Amino acid sequence: MCDTIDKLYFSAIIPTHLRADLLSEAISSVAAQSMPPLELIVVSDVDENTTRELVAALQPGIPFPLRYVVNRNEPGACGSRNLGAQLAVCDWLAFLDDDDLWRPEFLRRSAETALRDGASLILTTLVERSPEREDRIRSFPEGLDQKSLFSVPGGMTGSNFAITRDRFLAAGGFDPKVRVFNDWDLLFRLIAADPAYAVVEEPLVEWRQHEGERIGSRSLKRAQGLEFFVDRYARYMPPELIAELRATAASIRRDLSGSWAGYFEHSLAIAKARGVTGVLKKKLGVARS
Repeated sequence: MCDTIDKLYFSAIIPTHLRADLLSEAISSVAAQSMPPLELIVVSDVDENTTRELVAALQPGIPFPLRYVVNRNEPGACGSRNLGAQLAVCDWLAFLDDDDLWRPEFLRRSAETALRDGASLILTTLVERSPEREDRIRSFPEGLDQKSLFSVPGGMTGSNFAITRDRFLAAGGFDPKVRVFNDWDLLFRLIAADPAYAVVEEPLVEWRQHEGERIGSRSLKRAQGLEFFVDRYARYMPPELIAELRATAASIRRDLSGSWAGYFEHSLAIAKARGVTGVLKKKLGVARS
């Protein structure tokens, strides 16, 4: 490992999907780093002119190479991140979702922490920003392992971690089969293989909630993704987390059901997940009579 931060080089990777306006802001936040990356790779899973032209227009004002790549093999954020990692030239990778922002000290503080702790995985505190409520700080505790990881709220997204390329590739990168919580899934596999990581306490990443299409949108794909995630990790999760995720999936299915039969079926699933099945069945029976 390098002994000074000026010898620690980052490849920054932004996966994107038809969000040129937000992407422009994300790229600007990378360009504003007090310790710039050696390169920035923008990976789009749609080959369209708007994003391509945006990247070309921004390149002259950015003091490091900016590459535009089309992900044709594995559409989605996971496949785009993995392709960026495969193409990266640096020993360290730092990912940024196209709707999030890095604050100017993100890469520098990540590098300093990596050198100080000898760590190959760095997690940085988030600021969750939403137009509907005040900002919330989301930090990640140190010392978790695969048995305790799911006992705390998820503290890793696709934007607030830096990792050595070797460790990322050894873990297999992001799993495209995981539609929901693919960051949590990656973190579990990383920690299962090697529990060592370090945390930057300063909030240096802005995790932005917005009205456009997001992986968190209430859709059938999200419901299926939640169910898949629970099936994969139920034996490591506390019962209350399993209950909440199953209830959330059932709630989405109920909202999308389009029929009274579907509404009642998924209402029962919500009650079962939360442990009040008997009460709800009694109420439904009274209503029917």
